[in-house]
Amino acid sequence: MLRALPEPPSYRQRALAQIEALIAQAERNLARHPAQAGKTKTQDRLQRERRRLALLYRSRQFLLSDEFPPVTAGRH
Repeated sequence: MLRALPEPPSYRQRALAQIEALIAQAERNLARHPAQAGKTKTQDRLQRERRRLALLYRSRQFLLSDEFPPVTAGRH
């Protein structure tokens, strides 16, 4: 869950800080589980965690890219 952080100067910095925290959490979750878990339920959980981590990496890459649009107040 995304939480409010002390007020960084921009939306992009806030979003990056939150994504970095989520990436760290997902990496810790993956490290806890053995690489070759035998149970189907555990394998499914690991696969979901890997997909989540990949999505977070792509989100971070997008925020760091020049494709990220500037946020302007009053835009409709």
